[in-house]
Amino acid sequence: MIAFLIWCLVALGLLVLAAEAVTRLFFSSNPSFKARESLNLAYEPSGFVCYFPTPNQVIYERNEEGILYDKPRYRINKYGYRGQDFPLEKGPNEIRIVFLGGSHVFDVCSYDYREDVGFPHLIQRFFQEAGYNVQVINAGLPGNDTRYFSAKVLLDLHRFRPDILVAGSIWNDLKWISRAAEDTLFLRFSPKALRKNPMTEKVNFLDSACGFSATYRHIRDAYWRRKLQLHQDKVIHEGLADSVEAHSSDFSRGLEQYRQNLTGLVSLIKCIGAIPVLTIEERFISPSASDDDKRKIPYHMVNVSTHSELIDLFRRCEAVIEAVADACDAPLINLQPEMEGRAEYFFDHIHTSSEGSRFIALHYFNALRKIIDAGESSRAQRFSASTIR
Repeated sequence: MIAFLIWCLVALGLLVLAAEAVTRLFFSSNPSFKARESLNLAYEPSGFVCYFPTPNQVIYERNEEGILYDKPRYRINKYGYRGQDFPLEKGPNEIRIVFLGGSHVFDVCSYDYREDVGFPHLIQRFFQEAGYNVQVINAGLPGNDTRYFSAKVLLDLHRFRPDILVAGSIWNDLKWISRAAEDTLFLRFSPKALRKNPMTEKVNFLDSACGFSATYRHIRDAYWRRKLQLHQDKVIHEGLADSVEAHSSDFSRGLEQYRQNLTGLVSLIKCIGAIPVLTIEERFISPSASDDDKRKIPYHMVNVSTHSELIDLFRRCEAVIEAVADACDAPLINLQPEMEGRAEYFFDHIHTSSEGSRFIALHYFNALRKIIDAGESSRAQRFSASTIR
């Protein structure tokens, strides 16, 4: 009996070794948990947005052979924002422009090694080429929304003494707007404590005990992708979907809170001496979307049942932004009419391609240059791709 058990253990061990060899030889590379630290953004708890990119990190590209350390995708500076380090104190005659938003503003599909550093920093390049002394700060944070913009300005961004603060978010806000109800306190929609990303971190004992095995990592990654219905780099970027059903299709409670968020943000920006600029977040999603287009849209994340309901919710958010801009005398930039449904401008439903980022950068640059040149008289202007020259 003992001999039989020994033979079974030996056979099992050989089977595991054979599976490991086959996996490493014939399957795509599956990075160790240690290597994933260089492939995925690391986050840490934050007092104003629940989680925040860990400062001083570099995320690299990868291929079948492993990590490409000569191809950095994102650089996170010492302040925890995307981009190179810059002095805290403003230089003489320096103009600072801060961009607030989610992964769309962070520009997750634009990579540094391609000289495609995201549209906020392309805007800085355009300003410098035009002879302006402008520093652009990309304060976009994957998963962020308007509920935390004011806290971010009050507790962190004010120290950079921005002259202009550009803010825009719709998609991330739809995730809570579509779940809010008249009898629901806003605080119930605060983000949960920072949770581990199962696609990048060890989350249980098995991961710690068996994480050295490429076979195990392939199996557990396939499990988590199926369970979360999300791609590896979207687990933190977009947040884990909530299963709570919408209470009402009128969404009035959420939209009212959305208006309050934007109104308070604009007032706070003015209080710190900056010019607030609101934007309509650009998106691929359009009323005339084809069936193939609709397959790119994760409807479950924003808790809507039909495409027309999603379009209606977008339109109502746009109306709120326009109303706040009018009421608060804030400039508004809207490129959505020229970008929606244009596949060449988008990687997916909301994140832009290189061409889309350049389109945004060029038109934002022209609009912001008009605001800088006009000074105080720039307030309440409306900018679109068809009107900016």
